[in-house]
Amino acid sequence: MAAVALLPAADWKARPFPNWNDGSVMRMLVDSPWARVRKVKFSWYGWREDARQITVRDIPGTNPAVTASSTAPGGSPVGGIGSGKARNKLPVGVDLIFRWSSALPVRQAKALFRARQQGAAAKATEMVEARPAPGYVLEIFGLPIEAGHAGAEALSSRLQKSAVLRTKAGVVRRAERAQATLSGEALSVSVFFPRGDAPLSAADGEIECSGEAELFAFRERFKLRDMTYLGSLEL
Repeated sequence: MAAVALLPAADWKARPFPNWNDGSVMRMLVDSPWARVRKVKFSWYGWREDARQITVRDIPGTNPAVTASSTAPGGSPVGGIGSGKARNKLPVGVDLIFRWSSALPVRQAKALFRARQQGAAAKATEMVEARPAPGYVLEIFGLPIEAGHAGAEALSSRLQKSAVLRTKAGVVRRAERAQATLSGEALSVSVFFPRGDAPLSAADGEIECSGEAELFAFRERFKLRDMTYLGSLEL
C-alpha cells in the first residue's frame, strides 16, 4: 500500500460529494476515520497447536490430483484458479483494509470510484448503494484467496461466530452474519453487526472490533467522534 503514502494532501472534507478528486476518494477508502490499512499476520498452521500446516497443495485447483470441482461443501472461492495463478509460497504478512462499508461517505467514495472507471462520473450520485443493513457492516478487504481454501461458507461462519464489536462503556454487539465475496482474485468479507436497542453514538467515544478465522485474527479500534459526517455519526 505504498501508494497510499504518496497521495497528495487530498481531503474529502474540502469539497462536498460528488466533487471529490481521486486522492480524496482513495483516502476515504483506505486512510480515513472509516478505513485503515493494517498488516495482519497469517498463521498457515491455523490457531490450533496440533493443526497440520496448510500448504499450496491444499488449495482446490492447485493440485493436479484434486480437481477444482472437488471443493469443500459451500464451494471454495479459490476453486479452479490452479492455472498458474496460485502462489508457490503462502503469504505470512498481508496488508488488509478494514473499513465500514455501511457508512455513507464510504458508499459515496465507492460509487465515485466505479463511476469514474466507467466514464460516467456525472452519474456517481445515482450509483451510491443503499445502506446494506440497518446495523453496521465492517468490510475486510484484500484477503489472500488462499484464506478461502475451506470454502466461502467456512470462512464466513468462523467470522460470524467470533467477531465482536465493543465500546469503552462495555456495550457488546456480536456479529449477526458474515459474507465472503470473491471478485477476480480479490477476496473480502463483510461482517454484519446489529444496531441493538440503543444505536451507537459519538458519545461512546471508541469502538473495538475483533475476530478470528482459521488463519488470522484481527483487533481494530475506531474513534467514533471522528466519524461524524453531515452532522451525524456515520458507521
